[in-house]
Parts: sequence; C-alpha cells; structure tokens
Amino acid sequence: MHHPIAPFFSLFAFLFMVPSIAAQSLEDAISLIEKEDYAGARKVLRSLIAKNEKAAEACFYLGETFYQNENADSAFYYYGKGARTDSRSGLSYVGLGKLALDSRNQTEMQKQFESARRIAKDKDARIYYELGKAHLESPQGNVEAAIENLEKAIFIEPGNGDYYSVLGDAYIKKGDVGKGISQYEIATSKDKQDPKNYLKRAIQWKTAAIYDQAEQALLEGLAVDPNFAPALRELTDVYYYSKKYSMIIPTLERYTKLVGSDIEARERLVRYLTFQAREYDRAIEQGEAILSQKPESYGTLRSLGAAYYEKGMFDKSFAALTQFFAHSTGRKIYEFDYDYFIKSALKTANFEAAKAKIAEVETVYPNRKEYRYELAKAYYDKKDYPNAEVHFLEKIKTQQATNNDYFYLGYSQYYQKKYAIADSAFAKLTELSPAYLNGHLMRAKSNVQLDPELKAALAKPHYEKVVELGLADPEKNKKALLEAYKYLGYYYVQLEKAEEAKINFGKAYELDPKDAELMDILSKLNGGVLPDKKGGKK
Repeated sequence: MHHPIAPFFSLFAFLFMVPSIAAQSLEDAISLIEKEDYAGARKVLRSLIAKNEKAAEACFYLGETFYQNENADSAFYYYGKGARTDSRSGLSYVGLGKLALDSRNQTEMQKQFESARRIAKDKDARIYYELGKAHLESPQGNVEAAIENLEKAIFIEPGNGDYYSVLGDAYIKKGDVGKGISQYEIATSKDKQDPKNYLKRAIQWKTAAIYDQAEQALLEGLAVDPNFAPALRELTDVYYYSKKYSMIIPTLERYTKLVGSDIEARERLVRYLTFQAREYDRAIEQGEAILSQKPESYGTLRSLGAAYYEKGMFDKSFAALTQFFAHSTGRKIYEFDYDYFIKSALKTANFEAAKAKIAEVETVYPNRKEYRYELAKAYYDKKDYPNAEVHFLEKIKTQQATNNDYFYLGYSQYYQKKYAIADSAFAKLTELSPAYLNGHLMRAKSNVQLDPELKAALAKPHYEKVVELGLADPEKNKKALLEAYKYLGYYYVQLEKAEEAKINFGKAYELDPKDAELMDILSKLNGGVLPDKKGGKK
C-alpha cells in the first residue's frame, strides 16, 4: 500500500526552478553545496573561475558538485584542473585521491593523499578536514583514518564547528554513538546557526525510532535556515515513519522547490524515493523518464536496479544493474550494489554472473561469505540439484555449517537418488538439531530407499524417533506419524508379529480413519490373517 507521498509527484511534476543566485563568494558556494543546491553552487563557482582561472579551490568545490552526483569523470576533470593550475592546491589532491579510493586504487590514493598532507603540514586545517570527509564518503574509506585527519584539523583550528560535526559522523560510523553526539554538541556550541548540527542529531533520533525528537530537531534547524534542503528531505522521512502523512506532501514540495528540477535534482529524488521513501513505483516512473533523456545515468541505474528488485521485477533489475556495473569503473560502488546485483542474478538464474560478482564481493569485503549459501539455495530452488549439491558442499567446506546447509544438501542428494550420502547429510542435521523431526524423517526415507524390502530394517530406528517426536503434536505431525506407523506395521508383518503390526496400523488408523488401505489391513489382522508382506518404499 502506498503512503500519501505518491500523488504529489504526478501533480507537482518538477515544475519549480532554483531561485537565482546572487551570492558570489567561495563560502556562499560551499553553503549551497551543503544545501544540495549543486546547480546554484556551480553558477557561483564558474563565475569565480571566470574571474580567476587559477582559482584552484573553486575548481575543487566545482568537482565536489559533480562528485556528490556520482559524476566521477567531471569531478576528475575539475580536481585535476585545480592541481594543474596550482600545484600547491592540497584540496585538489584530496579530490583526486578520493576518486582513487572509490575505485580501490590504493597506490594512487596514498600518493594523492600524501601530496595533500605534505602541502597541509601543520597549517591547513581544511585539507585535513577534507581528507577526513573523503574517508567517510567513500565506500572504501577507513573510519580510523577519518578520525585521525579530523582530529588533526581540530588541533590546527579548534574554533571551527564543521570539524567537530564531521568528527561526530566518524564516531557514529565507528559505532561510538555517545562520542558522536558529544561532537555534535560541541559543534552546535561553536555555531548555533548551523542547521547541519540539528540535522545530524535528528538522524540519530530517527535511527532510534524517537520520531517526535527527530521532528523537533529538524524544525529547530529549519528555524535557523528555512532553505536548508537536507533537513526538509529528512523531515519528509520522519513524517512517513511517524505516520503524519498529511505533512509529507507540503514538506516535499518545499524540498523540491529548493533543489530544482534539473536532471541531477531528479536523479537525487529518484535515489531518495528508492532508498528512503521506498516509493518504488514512483521511483521507477521517474527513473525511466530520466534514462530516456540520459541513458548512462549512473545513480539512476543503481536506484532502478533496487526499485525493480523490490517490486519483484527481477529481469529488469538484473538488466539495470548490469548496465550500472558496466559504467562503474572509477566510481563509487556500495555493498548494497553488490547485494542487489547478486540477488537479481540469482532470481533470474544468471548463475555465472552471480558467481563472478560473489567472488568480487569476497575480495572487496572478506567477511561477506553469506552469498555462497544464497548461490547454492538458488540452484536448489531451480531444481538444479547437482549444482546445488556442489555449492552446498563447497559452502560447508569453507564456512561453519548450519542446519540449513545440511538440510538442503541432503535434499539435493536425495532427489538425485544418492540415498547413502543424503542419509549422512541428514545425520549431520540431526546431530545439530536432535529434536528436529524432519531430519529424522528424511533419514528414515533415505534408508527406506536403501532397504526397500525391509531386509535390514534400516529405517526402523529413524521412524521410531519420528514417532517419539511427532506425538508432541499429533495433528501437526499427522503425515509423518502416518508414514512411520505404516512402516513399523509392515516391519512387524515381515516378522509375522500380528499383534505388534495391529498396534501400529491401529495407531495409523486413529490418525486417518478414512484410509482404505488401513481399513483393509486391520480387517485382515482382526480376522487372524496377516496382510501381504510389502516393502517400506515410499
């Protein structure tokens, strides 16, 4: 069910444009970037560069406007232009190093960051600040390196509230929420007119599901600066979670007026609709419109891949994410990008593509091993039991085995008629979960196939265990109990023990008095006649 965010877009249709920009200073451009008004910031920065072609800082921040929209090529151009026009521009090397970090080029990243640090020495706090931000913004960043650089920035320039604010982000990312909040409080004490600090506290309240406090913090920030677009975006999210649906449309209208209707603003909105609002239908509608104008839109391909997947449109998800990764060289790739690609590949039986990406994930994120199970399970779901068996065995060999591993391994082998090794897999399952009835039932079934004529009664102890466990809830376990009692009944028929056979068939009959086979058997037994001997094969 869609929440009332949806009707707004069809009515609003991005008709609002960014107000004209009067400010012409570098500080004003930075402020516009913080407000996510990248088009406005570019106007200011290009004006500054036109006045001074060697304005390396302006080049860096112009690169930042593209970096924030995941346009790595344009970001690289402007970072590089700053370095070319002023070889002492430490910020330019930060930008180049950040792109290298995103593309996992550690050697180039270290080279560029070291160049920036040599220029900064113990004097330029902003370079250390941007180095810290670089590690926080990149999926490949190192939070400890971020903290080290931000603390250096604070040591050089302790009066700048922005440095404490981003240090708070670093501690939050590290998992030390208390320290993070403390840094936000220091930042606010340095500059009570900075709406970013209210926004960051609000995000923590939202994460803790304390939505009234989150709303209050955001409204306080907007009282300081009514045009701070990120606060309006988060406020829309808070209203959704707190079910204040009537507030969503007017708040989102304000946000859209501020960020504009250019294609980059629409790309950011599709990202918001997908990953925050979870308004997948609207994200797909807007995203497809963007791709009709800009087929290579990197961020939109990412958003559509996720939105299609969440709507069960797995073929479209896989196609979008295949395009996304084809354009990913030198650009940001998040863990969830791999997640959606692998899941969509498995859902569409593109197993080779999934395996290649799983290998890549395990290289980039060595602790991410769970997709070996997902791959094996996908083969199983497609009834490709030989491949399912191979991959469950590989998963068990390389990782700690779970109940599910042995469960599906056993079934994969059972359906291939590999009954002996299937029994071994189910035996492992029952070792891990002795009270799991189905594990004992499958051991029984496997042994029935190994001993169809009941010559060795291999299945008997397992069916007896099924009875023991099944009687805890006869109605729930009726089918398994019927199978067990019938097997045991025929076992005693083989031994010509009529009374024991009658007891077991009688218990089966109590569970299903309409079973014609049982009625016939019991009629014979009650008449003193043993029924025909038969195997226990099921």
